[in-house]
Amino acid sequence: MNSRPRSAGDALAQTFGFPVPEMMVGLIERVMERFSRGDDAAISPSLGSDALGLIFSPYCSTAIDQWKSRHSGGRNDLSNHDLSNHDLSNHDLSNHDLSNHDPTQDTGRYSSTPFELFPMLFSGCDGIHWGPVVHAPELQRPDYPWAEHNPAACEDMRFCGLGADTAEAIAQILSDHLGCLAPSDHDDDLNQARSIHEISQSLALKPSGAKARDFSAWACRPVIPFIPSGWRFVATSDGAGVLAPSEAFCPELPAAWESHSVDECLERVGQSLRRGYPATALGIIREFYWWDCSYSLESLAQPWIEIYQHLNRPLLAREVERGLQAERAMEQLRLVNSDHETFSVQLTPFAEPDEERMDSLEAAD
Repeated sequence: MNSRPRSAGDALAQTFGFPVPEMMVGLIERVMERFSRGDDAAISPSLGSDALGLIFSPYCSTAIDQWKSRHSGGRNDLSNHDLSNHDLSNHDLSNHDLSNHDPTQDTGRYSSTPFELFPMLFSGCDGIHWGPVVHAPELQRPDYPWAEHNPAACEDMRFCGLGADTAEAIAQILSDHLGCLAPSDHDDDLNQARSIHEISQSLALKPSGAKARDFSAWACRPVIPFIPSGWRFVATSDGAGVLAPSEAFCPELPAAWESHSVDECLERVGQSLRRGYPATALGIIREFYWWDCSYSLESLAQPWIEIYQHLNRPLLAREVERGLQAERAMEQLRLVNSDHETFSVQLTPFAEPDEERMDSLEAAD
């Protein structure tokens, strides 16, 4: 069972299941130092919105909550905890216990968000979110490429690479926001721009409104991870791609990843696993799900989890389980709302009195 977090960096690592890059830990530290006013403010997802025009993801908020609960009797002050120097070497995923993670934990993902993308920041508009793409948690990299996912965009524009590492990605996100704030002379916008520059300076970042993206040119920018010797990276339509040892891929990659039915998809996945090619199976199942994100995870979750188990990626298997739990919760909510609507419709004829009939009854009296 996980021990209580000794620092905010530890809390983030325990919540996400992997060491969160130092730059992200440092960003949270600086925002909390500057803007927190008591424990309640410290754990608020909107804290980032007040400071940077961004929203911390549910995972980040959970981690901050865990860290603050350890010091609930004290003042909300992290000035003595330099998280930018957080030692990542203490986090060994081979010994990291994922069994006690709550499968109902809100991840901040949408149904179209690849499981390899861990949302850390939200724009607060259209569900756009950003985070590291952790293709192979077992590599225990100190940093990861980041991506942006826009669930409201069309399929080929939802996912794009944002930066080769966390520093580059956060600088770009802040530059984009500064570009939006630049035309405004409203006091709140000017204060937010000032906060962005001050926090960025403390992190040695140099965002600028002049560096704001031309979004049409960035729409399909790929995400390229670190590829170890003897490994292979194959692109997929969802933008994330599959990274694994070369022997985990079928030597003759399929001419087309996509399947035309769930039965065909599961058959191809089963064949790939039986032949010892879990990376190929991963590409097949993700391609099918990407082109029909409305398809239920119920039929796909178990083989998807099995694929990640074959690849020694329990962290990603956990995320599939959470995705399934979220889908089931949404279905239950839909059924409750549907029953309520049916009940309301049944009552409607009796809710409005028949004025003509009432007039006739009064005349009869």
